[in-house]
Amino acid sequence: MAAIEVQDMWKRYFMGDERHKTLKEAVVTRFRQRRARTELWALQGVSFHIEWGRTIGIIGNNGAGKSTLLRLLSGLGRPTRGHIRRNGRTSTLLELGAGFSPDLTGRSNVLIGGLVSGLTRREVAARFTEIVDFAELWDYIDAPMRTYSSGMYMRLAFATAINLDPDIVIVDEVLAVGDLRYQRKCFNRLMDLKHAGKTIIVVSHDMGQIETLCDEVIWLDLGRVRAQGPADEVIAQYKSRLFAAKPRIPRPASAGVTQDADPEASVGLDIVPNHERAYAQEESDFQVTAVWLYDEDGAETDSLISGDALIVELAYAAPHTLSRPIFSVGIFQGDGVKCYEAVTEADGLYLDKVQGVGSLRLTFSELPLMSGHYYVDVGVYAANWEYTYEYRHKAATLTIEGATPGSGIFLAPHAWALCTASTQNIVASIPSEL
Repeated sequence: MAAIEVQDMWKRYFMGDERHKTLKEAVVTRFRQRRARTELWALQGVSFHIEWGRTIGIIGNNGAGKSTLLRLLSGLGRPTRGHIRRNGRTSTLLELGAGFSPDLTGRSNVLIGGLVSGLTRREVAARFTEIVDFAELWDYIDAPMRTYSSGMYMRLAFATAINLDPDIVIVDEVLAVGDLRYQRKCFNRLMDLKHAGKTIIVVSHDMGQIETLCDEVIWLDLGRVRAQGPADEVIAQYKSRLFAAKPRIPRPASAGVTQDADPEASVGLDIVPNHERAYAQEESDFQVTAVWLYDEDGAETDSLISGDALIVELAYAAPHTLSRPIFSVGIFQGDGVKCYEAVTEADGLYLDKVQGVGSLRLTFSELPLMSGHYYVDVGVYAANWEYTYEYRHKAATLTIEGATPGSGIFLAPHAWALCTASTQNIVASIPSEL
C-alpha cells in the first residue's frame, strides 16, 4: 500500500465571482450570472502514487497547479473529480501558523497546533521541549504571539509542524524561515526526516534544493503531469523547456586564459573585448548574454577537483554607455548557502565606462570547496548600488570532486598535534597543496 495514491484527479474553480455586501445580493447575483462565470481547471487528470519513504518534489511554472495539488493532498479541499488516498499521519507546512491565535501564548498555540494535527495532549506535551528547542524561543514561549516578530512567529509554526512525528510531510515554499543559519537548520531537519524514512512532498522554485532533497520529481504544466521520474532527469527536462526560447550565444573565440592573465593571482579580473560576437538579445540598458566556466588550462568545464583554479567569464551587451557599473560573481551551495561573492567595487576595480559587446573574466587561483554541487550567480548594478541592471540566478552549475575530509563549505589546510608539557607530535595533517 502506497503512502499517497492519486487517481485521475481534476480540480475546477470559477472565475468572475464578485464579492457582495448582503446575502440577498449574493443569492440574486448567483442566479443571474451563473452562465457568466468562467471555468478554470487548475488540475486535469492528475494520477500518481508515492511509495513510503520517498521524497518527491513538485515543480512547474507559476499557475501550473502546484499549490492546488498540495492543498488537496493535505485534505484542505476536495477534488472536483477523481480520488486521493492518504495513509498515515500528515503534517502540512503550507500556510505556517494559519491556525495560531495572536492573543494566546506560544505555549497554548503549540498545544492547539498539535491537537489540530491529531495528537493527544499527552503526545503534544511529550514533544513540547523538542519543539521549543528547535524554535529557539524559550524566552518568549509564555508571551502572547501578538508580541512576536514575523520571524519568531514563523519559526514556532515551522517547529510545531515539523516535530509532531508525522508519517507524511507536505511542504510548500517554507524553507526561507528566519535567517540563513535557521534556514539551514530547517533544511537539515527535513533531511533528518528523509533519512528516518518519512514520506516527504515538497514544492520549491529552488531547483538546487529539489535536486538535493528529492528522489523523484513531478513536473506539472498547466494542471497536467508533464513528466515524473528521477530528480536530475526531470529537472533537466524542465530547464530545457524553460529556456528553450532563449537564443544560444556562441562560445567566444577568446575563450580561456588570455596571455596577459595572471593565473597566480588570488582573484583576477580581465575585460575581454569581443565586438564580433552576435548580439541576439532584446534591447535594454544592459544584458548578461552568457556565462562560462573554465579550468586553469582554459578548457570549458562544469567540474573541478577541490583546490583547482576556476575562471568565470560573463558575456555582456550594453546598447547604451554605463558609467561605473558594479559586477558581482557569487558561488553558492546547492541549497542556497553563499560560499563566496566577489564584487568589482570591493576589490578596487572601477570600470569607468562599459558599452557595446564584450566580456568580463574573474579568476580564482584556487577554489578549495568541499566536494558537492554548486551554482554561480552573476549580477550587474549601477554605481552606488542604486539600480540592478541584471541578476542571473544559477547562471552556471559546478561540481567539486575529490576526497574532502571533514564537513562545512571549504577545505581548510590543517594539522593535528598531540601536545604534552615537553613535546609536540604531529599525528595527522591536511597539506596546503590541495
